[in-house]
Amino acid sequence: MDKMHQGMSTGVQAKNADVGFAKGMIAHHQGAIAMANVELQYGKDAEMKALAQKIVDAQQGEIKFMQDWLTKNEASQPTASNAKEVTQAYQQKDMGNHDAMMQGTMDADPDIAFAKGMIPHHQGAIDMASVEEKYGKNPDMLKLAGQIKQAQTPEIKQMQDWLAKKGVK
Repeated sequence: MDKMHQGMSTGVQAKNADVGFAKGMIAHHQGAIAMANVELQYGKDAEMKALAQKIVDAQQGEIKFMQDWLTKNEASQPTASNAKEVTQAYQQKDMGNHDAMMQGTMDADPDIAFAKGMIPHHQGAIDMASVEEKYGKNPDMLKLAGQIKQAQTPEIKQMQDWLAKKGVK
């Protein structure tokens, strides 16, 4: 998780919101895949394991899309006059979610740890996508931000409902 956080912090310090979103989200997705792989290895609950596999599959594809986009587009992206403001917006959204995620992953039950950690992790992705929607200019990155919000919002609800059924707060 610390590796993911460091990659995100470096990534969002880009010359504009679109490049920062792509670089930061790649690191963020890599963290989600690492968490999901732990669930796949140690988890026992079929619903959480299926969700973990869904996350791996979706986010691997999104990482490839963002890496390809950066390869083709990063050099031609303009430096934003508000780059510092954008970086601060990304960083400000990140801290609370990171702490909640780290606390959630400490549960002794791997299924509960996955859900409790992935909820704030997904919220972090939604927050990053909202920053992209506010400051971004590139249609491909704006579309991806919307897709991430659309995919991860119901997954948060699924995990919250699953935890509630288990009597976990």
